[in-house]
Amino acid sequence: MSRIYPVSFPEHLSRDPLRRAERRFYDRLRDELPHDWLVFYSVPWIAPIGTDAVLREGESDFLIVHPRRGWLVVELKGGRVGFDSDNVAWWQ
Repeated sequence: MSRIYPVSFPEHLSRDPLRRAERRFYDRLRDELPHDWLVFYSVPWIAPIGTDAVLREGESDFLIVHPRRGWLVVELKGGRVGFDSDNVAWWQ
């Protein structure tokens, strides 16, 4: 079982049907990754974005960290996802 923070999925989000994919992924990461993995849910960040390099705020759904294998940022989307190549745009 991995170490995961927060230690339980936030109760107020558990009732939100739009967070169902996040809740399922949270449970799988907690239960199936070994103890040497560290998982953070709903991680805020600030970074320079765009050509003007203005600092912007954002949030990543999951940050998954291992001391030897590195880290992975995961943004989950529920439902159907597609890509419109004519307009170079993703849609959900």
